[in-house]
Amino acid sequence: MPHRDTVIADIAKRHLLIDTLETRNSDSEDFYEVAVWCIKAALLEAYEAGQNASAIDIQMPIKNV
Repeated sequence: MPHRDTVIADIAKRHLLIDTLETRNSDSEDFYEVAVWCIKAALLEAYEAGQNASAIDIQMPIKNV
């Protein structure tokens, strides 16, 4: 399963056209003008990714050590 930050970065690239979520200390590189429908699509995908991740956690049995 992909790491949480990787999933979030991928969603930001595809829906928001943001290359990195790292702070670059530059207004032109840290602030974006984004359409609300792109934000909605990104939020919906993030929500669904969280739902899928929790479903995987529920299905995986916990091993007793």
